[in-house]
Amino acid sequence: MVLRVTVVNPGNLREATEAVTPSQLTRHVIMIWTPEYLAFQSTITERMSASTENGCGDNNTALLKIDPAASPAVFSSYHSTDAYFNAVVETVDLQAVLFTAQNSDTIVFSQSLEVDNLINDFGYLRARFDRPVGAYNEDYISMKIYGVVPERMLKTADISKDPTVVPLPPLATLNALTFSNSLAVMRGVTRSVDISVKKGEVYFSPVDVKTNPLILNLEFGLISTREDIRKNEAVEFKINLLFLDLRLAGVTSAEVSVYKRPKDVVLLWYKLDDTKGWLLKGDIFYYLY
Repeated sequence: MVLRVTVVNPGNLREATEAVTPSQLTRHVIMIWTPEYLAFQSTITERMSASTENGCGDNNTALLKIDPAASPAVFSSYHSTDAYFNAVVETVDLQAVLFTAQNSDTIVFSQSLEVDNLINDFGYLRARFDRPVGAYNEDYISMKIYGVVPERMLKTADISKDPTVVPLPPLATLNALTFSNSLAVMRGVTRSVDISVKKGEVYFSPVDVKTNPLILNLEFGLISTREDIRKNEAVEFKINLLFLDLRLAGVTSAEVSVYKRPKDVVLLWYKLDDTKGWLLKGDIFYYLY
């Protein structure tokens, strides 16, 4: 169970990972690797229950899926000995590893069972560097493994479905930074926002606040809306903002696509894009429910 990577430019990797694993919101993150991709999946654990309000967003899961082969400016080498591996670790431990990484560091991730982690039989996920790191000047950082998730669960659960498998037209595609900033503005005045997608327009209305809606259109912020939305029709949904912070996601991507699924599930799909000078290729998915 070994993943060996050489990180040329760790800055992009840190920011993209932090976009889906904000330590102030989620304590644990699932690190997943295969020969084809590296992924980080976080789940908001403070409140994993049915929302007491209408709308989605009280519970949310974010998935960062990286294509190392398409990111040579970040990974000069990437090799996994496993067809599939995952480990649930603490967010702060993972961030410590990524913030320790310097340009051209080779990091070897492996499961270590030599030391009892005192909670289960999975031991530690060890990140070994080719230089001394940490407070004790050892060449590795150990992350306690809190559990593993069966591959079938990750593949069949809503939170890990890749929209590229079954392409669906988004309700709207918007400038990523403008969309994230719009939600940040709403978050400053309300706990929830009503979003209404109309032909060529998207409306953001703070719940329980008397003010005019914020409107994005084809001249500002909005790139397109779904073709089957007719004039004078609207698709409406509510997002609860308390556990949602998309500022870093807006920095990583040029565009975001918004999908509405049944039963109050909204999917936000950010594509990591080199049009903004971004070196990392992949996708960030936010599932809000």
